[in-house]
Amino acid sequence: MELARRQASSHFLDIVRYRDQANNLATAILPSRSRVFGSVSLAIPDIDGAPELAFIRAASWLYVHYFEAGRVSVRFLIQRTAREDEHMTLVHALRTWSQHHLDPTSHRDIQISVTCEQWFDGRCGTRLPRTDEHWGTLLESLLAEAAGFLAKLVELVSAVESAEERDIICQQWEDRLKRNWPAHRYHNVISAVAADIGRNELDPVAFYNRNGQVLRDRLKELSDDCDFETEVRKLVERALLTETARVLPITGLDVMDSFGLGPGPQVGRLLAHARKIYDDQPCSREVLLERMKAEYGESLPEG
Repeated sequence: MELARRQASSHFLDIVRYRDQANNLATAILPSRSRVFGSVSLAIPDIDGAPELAFIRAASWLYVHYFEAGRVSVRFLIQRTAREDEHMTLVHALRTWSQHHLDPTSHRDIQISVTCEQWFDGRCGTRLPRTDEHWGTLLESLLAEAAGFLAKLVELVSAVESAEERDIICQQWEDRLKRNWPAHRYHNVISAVAADIGRNELDPVAFYNRNGQVLRDRLKELSDDCDFETEVRKLVERALLTETARVLPITGLDVMDSFGLGPGPQVGRLLAHARKIYDDQPCSREVLLERMKAEYGESLPEG
C-alpha cells in the first residue's frame, strides 16, 4: 500500500511536469501564444489522502484537463495520430461512472460500466473495488497511464515543431482554437437570428442550453476553410425554425380563456388555425392570441 502511494505521488509529479512542457512548447510555436491546456479551477487532488476519494478526484481532475481546459488542442493533437486514445476514453468513462447515475437499461451506460469494470479487473483483480488496497492500486495505475498519455502529448507537440509543414499545421491548430467559442458568443448569434425571424421573446441562454451540444457537435464536422460564423448562424437558424415548427406558444386552455369556450372540437379547430398563423409568422403567446381575435372577431370557425 505504501509503495503504491509513493508511486502515485511520483506519477502525479510527472503529469504536472509533462503538462507544463506541453503548454510551454505550444506557446513557443503557436503565433497566438496559446497553450495546450487552459487554466483549471478544480483543486489538485490529494494523492496522499484516502485512496478511494483520491482516485475519484484524480479522475475528475484529468477529465477537466482532457475534455474542458484542453478540449480543442488535445483533440487536435490526438487526431493527428488517426485514432482515438484509449486512456481518454477511460477517463471519460471513470468520471461518468463516479459522478453520475447510470441507467441499467441504457446501452451507453452499460458500456460505460463495462469499460470501468474491465479496467478495474485488469488493474486490481476485481470488478468491484472495495478496499483501500484496491483503490490505492487503481490510483497508481490511473496516474501512471495519465503520465504516459501526457508524455505522448509532449511528443506530438514536438513533432509539430519539427515538421516540414509546421506553419500549415500551426495554422490549422490556430483555426481550431478560434472556433472554440465561449457560450456568450453563441448567445449573441442566437439573439441576432431570433430577432431576424421575429422571435424577439426567445431566451438565448435557454435555447443554447437545449441545443448547444448539438450545435458544437455539428460544427466539428466542418472543413477548416469555411466561414465559421456563417456556419454557426445557419445551424442556429435551422434549430430555431425546427423549434418553431414543433412548439406553439399557446395551449387549448389559452384558446378557451380568450374566446370564452368550453372543451370541444371548436378548440381543436382554433388551435389548428393558430398553427397556420404561427408558422407564417412566429410570435409570442400574446401576439398570437391578438392576431386570432383580430381575424375572427365575433365569428368563430365552424366545423
